Amino acid sequence: MVLRQVGRTLAAQRLMTLLLVAAMAVLTGACAFLDASSRYEIMAEHDQAVSAGLNVYHAHAAGDDGTGRISAALCASLNTNPSVNAAAGVFGSRAVTIVKAPGRHFSYVPVVGDITRILSAENASDYDDGFFIERRTAAEIGVSDGDNVRIRMDDGSVETATAHVVEAERGFADTTQLWSYTAPQGSLTDCYVEFVPGAMTDDEQAVGWLSAALDDGRSTISVTPMTQSDAGKLLDRYMSRPTRFLWAAGGALAFLLLFLPLVFRRHEFALYRSLGAGKNPTALIYIVANTLLTVLGHGIGLAWAMLILAWVQRTIFEPTGSAMFAMASMLTCVTLLTLGCVVLSRGSMAAYIHRQL
Repeated sequence: MVLRQVGRTLAAQRLMTLLLVAAMAVLTGACAFLDASSRYEIMAEHDQAVSAGLNVYHAHAAGDDGTGRISAALCASLNTNPSVNAAAGVFGSRAVTIVKAPGRHFSYVPVVGDITRILSAENASDYDDGFFIERRTAAEIGVSDGDNVRIRMDDGSVETATAHVVEAERGFADTTQLWSYTAPQGSLTDCYVEFVPGAMTDDEQAVGWLSAALDDGRSTISVTPMTQSDAGKLLDRYMSRPTRFLWAAGGALAFLLLFLPLVFRRHEFALYRSLGAGKNPTALIYIVANTLLTVLGHGIGLAWAMLILAWVQRTIFEPTGSAMFAMASMLTCVTLLTLGCVVLSRGSMAAYIHRQL
């Protein structure tokens, strides 16, 4: 009886059925496309970060008070080693502001060695006076290469320095740091080293070599591949991406698309009840009918999203992830529909007529 009435219900409103399926397909496809695109972009950045971070290692050593424990002279001297492409060490930073960019806060970082090569393999070695700033950050505040920029230090003094715009990868992209060379004296907290390709057979050998090269017997030095640290940052970004909630939003919107027409047709529920149908069978008729529309709409929407992604030459990262995305959205919609239909099936024809009068 229920299945027969489901067929009659859908056949009696063919145009509405087509419109609802089309609307859900567009909604589901758009949500799946946005989430898949977000995942694709993050994984593309991951691949780029892994490529940029190959053969680059980060050594860190700090005391309980946060002071550096790596010899600045030792770190800078690694640039003379034939196995090393570039090495640079960084000291503790100072909070500064740029006069022409009020409200923006930067970190002024003294460095030794070859910082430009460490920031990106695309940069040439540059030991000029002044400071180095990442390209995108410089564009945001209107600073060009060679500009004389006034910098207000944390003690209130103002200094003028020449800006050198450079590329930055390896975890330094979109940073607010300003790097400036200083004398290789004292101790620093971090030393970055890029090895010549093929100089080290694996991470274990590179970590051991760098630990031994920087060890002066004062503290334990922690060495990690830059690919590992960059991958961790991108993993956090992947897990916290806003589009991961679109399945819930898509399911809720699909529910509204299907449920609002039922609200305006709630007299049909009362009519079934007046003819002797029970509450649960009455609700089941509309639950099954709308579940069929939901499954069809989500299936078409997922296929549409995959075709769009193929057309723009983007492959879906983890195809099962997109299918699970659509499934979660569909189950959200069906769950809400079930609750809504159960509520509507509680009415009676007599009560409905009484309210209309």
